[in-house]
Amino acid sequence: AGYNLNLSCSSMSPVNSLPANKLGFHDVFGNAWEWTSDYFAALPGFEVHPYYEDFSTPCFDGLHHVIQGGSFISTGNEASVFSRFHFR
Repeated sequence: AGYNLNLSCSSMSPVNSLPANKLGFHDVFGNAWEWTSDYFAALPGFEVHPYYEDFSTPCFDGLHHVIQGGSFISTGNEASVFSRFHFR
């Protein structure tokens, strides 16, 4: 852990440069965003909250895919396996 701390590699870490985790996996999370085939779309019952600007609905167009998992440059809540964003 902490291999690429503070962007010491200045980019993604070289593949297989870190030891395997307890399950034997290498480079599974955090090196690059994972592109999915899922389109960014509203969940059933979605409504725009009246107090917030909405940046989501323009991307419910069938052109923006979900990216997940964070990358070497992610910080805070983006550096999580649960992180999801949209990208075209």
